[in-house]
Order: sequence, then C-alpha cells, then structure tokens
Amino acid sequence: MKYIAQFSLEDKEKLNSLFKYHASHLVRRRAHMLLLSSEKFSINDIYNAPRKLDHRLR
Repeated sequence: MKYIAQFSLEDKEKLNSLFKYHASHLVRRRAHMLLLSSEKFSINDIYNAPRKLDHRLR
C-alpha cells in the first residue's frame, strides 16, 4: 500500500493549522487526508471516515 512519506515538523504544523482553521472546507478536508495518510491510514479508512461521522450526526 502507498502512503505519503512522513512530514517534517514544520510541514505537519502547517497542515494541522490548515485542518483546524482554514476558511475553506475543502482545504481543511485535504489537509486532514494528508495527515491521516502520513499516519498510515488506508485510502478506504480515509475515504469512509467522514461518512461514518456524518451518519452519527444525523
């Protein structure tokens, strides 16, 4: 399985900031996906995570 290589501490902090505070939902989602991939989550886990959360909120 392919994953994104580990990020430098500076890159990880920037992605965390984008994930938490960026105005665009798409940018926040993309940053989150990159962070999850660097932590070795599979593509299926990353793809299904928001849908599981959405289902719990309804």
